[in-house]
Amino acid sequence: MAHLRLLLADPEARRFEGAEGTWFVSGLRTEAIRRLLADAESLRAVADDLAAVTDDAVVIHVSRTANGGTVEAYRSVTSSRPLYYLTGSDGLVVIADHFRNALAQLDVSERRTSREAIADHLLFRSPVAPTTYVESVRQLGRGELLSWNGNSDGWSRDLVDRLAVEAECRPETARDRVDDALSAVLDDGASATTATMFSGGVDSTLLHTYRDDAPAMHVAVESPEFERETGALDEAASLLDVEPDEVTVAETAFLEHLERTVDALGLPPRYNQTVFTDAAFRSLDAGRFVNGHGADALFGLQGLKAARIADWLGPSISMLGPLVDSLPGREPDSVRALRERRAQLQVPASTPHSLAQDLASDIHPDAVGDILDDRTVSERVARRSEYGHRRAELTADTTFGRQVESGHLVDFLADDGVGQWRQLGYARDQRLVAPFRTRRLARCALSVPPERRYVRGFDDVPDLRPKYLLKSLLSSRLPAYPVDSRKGAGSLPIRRYVESGPLATVFEEYPPPSFLHRVARSRHVDSYGPLTWALLTFAVWRDRVRDEPDLGHVLGTENYFVRLPRDPPTPVPGRRTL
Repeated sequence: MAHLRLLLADPEARRFEGAEGTWFVSGLRTEAIRRLLADAESLRAVADDLAAVTDDAVVIHVSRTANGGTVEAYRSVTSSRPLYYLTGSDGLVVIADHFRNALAQLDVSERRTSREAIADHLLFRSPVAPTTYVESVRQLGRGELLSWNGNSDGWSRDLVDRLAVEAECRPETARDRVDDALSAVLDDGASATTATMFSGGVDSTLLHTYRDDAPAMHVAVESPEFERETGALDEAASLLDVEPDEVTVAETAFLEHLERTVDALGLPPRYNQTVFTDAAFRSLDAGRFVNGHGADALFGLQGLKAARIADWLGPSISMLGPLVDSLPGREPDSVRALRERRAQLQVPASTPHSLAQDLASDIHPDAVGDILDDRTVSERVARRSEYGHRRAELTADTTFGRQVESGHLVDFLADDGVGQWRQLGYARDQRLVAPFRTRRLARCALSVPPERRYVRGFDDVPDLRPKYLLKSLLSSRLPAYPVDSRKGAGSLPIRRYVESGPLATVFEEYPPPSFLHRVARSRHVDSYGPLTWALLTFAVWRDRVRDEPDLGHVLGTENYFVRLPRDPPTPVPGRRTL
């Protein structure tokens, strides 16, 4: 019978003994979870009750019986805490909360990347669960219960947790619900010393209004493109009377920062902001941070204004074509955007060129299809949509509503940005609190009908602002804050970095992936293209992590060796044995 190794890098993971075995819990509201589990015989027995006490959590249960034992793992539907499972090269069954630790259990010859993972990376910048970047490693999806029956191939997964809609409410009522939920989550997860990851934008500024006298942290990059963000940051900081600690990242050292990020993460970073998040984590003392990621996916992604207008104008947009063609000069950007949005609204939400997919991941299906094939692109887009749709109740009954609800919920439920930042935190002894990635905030958003959830539309006065619920709440809490002013995107000027900056030699140091044909290399490697970031991060990860034979564990990882039969366990040096 195979034995089990638990590799837990989360410094806040808690272990306790229950009536029917040993429990491991990581997440918010751990005491409430512990009370529920104390007398439970299994995770499956209390799966229906866990939703009431899990905002963002993973739970592992190891039980031992006369015939051996079983292992179960649960991940709440809004959890940003990853879990991976595999059979290692030494025959041990492994569950890990950090991808690097999972890969370290495999010989290099067993670390193969599937075509599906490559497609997901190029399309979405991360694989759709249970797929990961290596075939032998699987990830537990949100809302799933994992069971292992004692055999090396005895894994099973069931979806046991979904996002349910609260009683429907008007936006005015929803704003108060959001207010109450944010306050409660921050009370549960943040202390007086927890620092806000602060940019001066709506999300981080709103979060800091709940945090009197709490510290804040800001990452500055020595690139001229970031100068426009300083004004918003300074104004918001002044209104809140806070002086954020600043971590400055040198542009010239960006490739080195990227390499160190990949080493710590064990993954290609999804967002380029992840690189300077890691730089900040490395330079600061161990602590806890409040992060605002997820607000857009719940309350309004960019690109909605043109889509809302295109939906209202309907078929009349087709009349703009002949009219514009008869005028001198090129087609105005605003007209082109309306025509593109109208076309995206007319195709099914789960297909590559829909508005939903553009909102969810800003994908480039044609570019990926040129490298792989269109069938693979369609299959993976449909798979990601299915992943999100199975985990939330979709209620929209109009074309516009179905597209935007699907796009937002798929983005919220399939995105792993905070999961990556958590794993960086594990490697750097840092913790994250992500209020917008919790069940309470998700249910607040879903309580508003889809047509008015993300953009208000026409009431007494035209208002097409996305994320208007959060902007309205911020205006009530900090009236002087200019909620309608534009702030910088917070993204790095990667194109310039590749063409003439610190990434200009990256493909010389890290050869392009072998799946690229000559035309694709010309478009995305020899010049800057829509897939350049995905390709260069994959190349760096392949050479530094996947193909590295001496891949060690993340510093601080707790290594639990579980011997399931009745025989007493033999202690292993350097390991905690249950």
